[in-house]
Amino acid sequence: MKNNVINKIFDSFPIINKIIAGLFATYSLGIGIYKGITSKTTPELFGWMAIGFIGALLIMFMFLFLDFGLIVWDKSTSWLSNHVRKYPYIRIWIIFPNILFAFYAAYLVFKFLNTDLPLKIFISVYLVWFLPAAIMSLIREDLSKERTRLSTKISRETRIHNPQAAIENAFTHFEDHLRKRLSYGSNLYGNRLIKAAYEGETSRLVYQSDEKDYTAHLYNLMSGAYSIFRNPRHHKIVEDDEQKAQAIISLVELLIEFVDNSEERDIKQESETSTLAT
Repeated sequence: MKNNVINKIFDSFPIINKIIAGLFATYSLGIGIYKGITSKTTPELFGWMAIGFIGALLIMFMFLFLDFGLIVWDKSTSWLSNHVRKYPYIRIWIIFPNILFAFYAAYLVFKFLNTDLPLKIFISVYLVWFLPAAIMSLIREDLSKERTRLSTKISRETRIHNPQAAIENAFTHFEDHLRKRLSYGSNLYGNRLIKAAYEGETSRLVYQSDEKDYTAHLYNLMSGAYSIFRNPRHHKIVEDDEQKAQAIISLVELLIEFVDNSEERDIKQESETSTLAT
């Protein structure tokens, strides 16, 4: 929700910028015309009108330059952000100099800033505590994506530039892991493979937690996730972004963890129990 609001603000800024520029330019031109009309001589008339026209042009150029500067800033920071996230070790060469600079800036504030002591303390605390903490929190969040099960198999570049392929790749690894867990069924794929593993009383795997059998629930979860997230992306283009891809990949990693925590069903023991019951 917050990201959508921020995106809407960024998308609407150029339009708002043009409207404000137009209003100021119109105001400048109007003042020039008004002053010219109310002037007493012809040179003053043309002089004021020229001033209003030139002022309107300067305002328009200033706002256009501001708009262009923000576009360049956005594109350049996005380019740098993608490369920093693409090559994580670059962050080491960014964070430590920033922290050292923050401490040095706090020292300069205390020594040279001519202001009240409470303000000096506030600025220094912000520089040496809040700012490094904010940077570290962003890096920890990004590092959490690199320390997952599929992070070594699905590259950051794929998640950033081709989220759909990253999601499909994640489900391929899930299928491969489940197939190896069953030790058979090389001809089974997708929901057929999940059905063989977890559907019904003849399923090969059983998932239990707190002495309760959740095999049927796990089957519904896996089958539903496969049908909702994997199948559409296998047959058509889906406009995904990196955040959504990462969320779905995290779900796939959780499903793989459920596979690891499942046990093989003891069919022989269950058949003997059912025979004794009859």
